[in-house]
Amino acid sequence: MGMSRIVWIDYAKAIGILLVVMGHSYYSHPSIVYIIFLFHMPLFFFISGYLYNVNKSYRELIHNNIKTLLVPFLLSNLIGLLNNCLLGGTRLFLGLDTEWKHRLLIPLCNTLIGKADGMFIGPTWFLLSLFWCKNIVYTFVKGGYWSRIIIIITVLVLLLFRNYSNVYYPYALDTACAGVIWFALGFVLRQYNLLHFDLRRQYLLIIFIGSIILEFLLYRLGARVNYIATNMGGVLGICSTIVGLIMTISVSKLLDHFPNKYIVNVSRASILIMCMHMIIANYLNLVLHYEGGLLYTFAGDLTVVILLTLVYPFVSRYIPILVGNRK
Repeated sequence: MGMSRIVWIDYAKAIGILLVVMGHSYYSHPSIVYIIFLFHMPLFFFISGYLYNVNKSYRELIHNNIKTLLVPFLLSNLIGLLNNCLLGGTRLFLGLDTEWKHRLLIPLCNTLIGKADGMFIGPTWFLLSLFWCKNIVYTFVKGGYWSRIIIIITVLVLLLFRNYSNVYYPYALDTACAGVIWFALGFVLRQYNLLHFDLRRQYLLIIFIGSIILEFLLYRLGARVNYIATNMGGVLGICSTIVGLIMTISVSKLLDHFPNKYIVNVSRASILIMCMHMIIANYLNLVLHYEGGLLYTFAGDLTVVILLTLVYPFVSRYIPILVGNRK
C-alpha cells in the first residue's frame, strides 16, 4: 500500500460502498434501508470533500473533473443503455412486452438532462453532483468576500426552491446543493486537521455504539432522508446524518491501526461498484434469488462488492476511462 493512503478513509469508503449496495436491495426489514439512507450518500460527499485539493488552476480542475467524473458518468450510462437493450431484446424474443418506453425512452431523456432520478444507471447522479460540488467549493475558496456571499445565498435559494417546488434541476444540480454542505464540511475538517486525533480504542468504541443507538432512536422519531430527491429530512434528518457520519468515522478510526489490502482494494474499486452494482445485482438475483431475508440479502450484496472489486484491476488496466483513469 502506498504511504499516501489514509487507512481510516479506506475503511470509511469500503463501509460506505457496501451500504450503497445494500441501500438498493430489498430487505425484509425496510428499516435497514431507511437507516442506511440517513447518511450513506452524505458520507461519500464528506469523504470527497475531505480528500479534495484546490491547489490547482481552474483549467486543471475542469480537465480533471471531466476525466474522473463526466466520462465515467457517460460510459456507465452507455453500458446501462446496452443492458436495457439486451433485456428488452430478450423479452421481445420470448414474446413478452418489451416495455421500451420505460427501458429506453424515459431513462434516455433523464440521462441526457441529468435528472438524478431515473437514469440508466441511477447512482451515477452522484458523479454529476460531485462535479458541481468541486466547482462550487473551488470558486468559494478562490473567490473574494462578496463572491462567497453570493455562492452561499445562491446554493440556499436553489435548495429551498427545489424543496418547495419539487422541480428537478438539470445535471443533478439540485442534489449538489444538498450534498455540497457535507462536501464542504469534509473539506474544512481536513484543512484544519480536526480529524487528526488518536483517541483510545475504548472511547472510539463507546462513541460508535452510542451513535448506533442514537441513529436508531432518530429513525424511530421519524428521521427520513433521500438525497436523490434533495430531501435532507429537516432538523431530524440533518441530525441523523451527522450521527451517521460520526458512527462511520469512529468505527473507521477504530480500525485505523489495522491496514488491510483487501479494504484498500474495495476502496479503490468504489467508483466501479457505485456505477455497476445494480446491473450485477440484478443478474445475480435472477440466478440466486437472494433478496428478501436479512442474511441472504446481505450475503448477496457482499458478493456483488467482492465481484466488482475483483474485476476492478482489469478495468483500471484495460478500460481506465470507465473509472476515470484511477489506479
